[in-house]
Amino acid sequence: TVGSPWIWVLGCLLMHFGTGALDNLTESLIVHGEKCLPHSQPWQVAIMRTNKKIACSAVLVHPQWVLSAAHCHWSSYTIQLGRHNLYAKHEPGSRTIRADFSVRHPRFTENPKRHDIMLIKLKEPVRESASICTITMASQCTAPGTTCVTSGWGQLASGYFPRVLHCANVIVETEEQCKAFYPASYPGILCAG
Repeated sequence: TVGSPWIWVLGCLLMHFGTGALDNLTESLIVHGEKCLPHSQPWQVAIMRTNKKIACSAVLVHPQWVLSAAHCHWSSYTIQLGRHNLYAKHEPGSRTIRADFSVRHPRFTENPKRHDIMLIKLKEPVRESASICTITMASQCTAPGTTCVTSGWGQLASGYFPRVLHCANVIVETEEQCKAFYPASYPGILCAG
């Protein structure tokens, strides 16, 4: 955790996608994905709305901090950890924790979405287990052509929202490929598909 917290947060994104923070290109779709093996993504976190529906995804980057998208900013949060099926009445090894402190990237803009990243502090640290653990931080940027895994409960290509966590393999693209596919991209954006 040397340097600015945004440096190690970015490292997390480069190591593993799954926050929903980079969903501007796909509008939160899990395309060509399939059900993840239960608890194979133990850092995956769901931010729930008051009506018990998922609002955003996040990842556990520290026992007391989760990383999500800055456009998911509210005054308080209900955080689900260790979940595979979001709507199961009880899932062994899962936790629900409230949070009411978050920090958006200081240069976040809503339209267009830039620096769309945020940290949320849990009211209490979680104890790591087989179903809940922090994600390993990357020490360098992921090279174009690298295959990574994205995960979440986002809308499927069929139009339905899944009950269980879905995963998909994505390939990191170059900035040039990103610009060709997504003209609104800007230097430093991480593209994968």
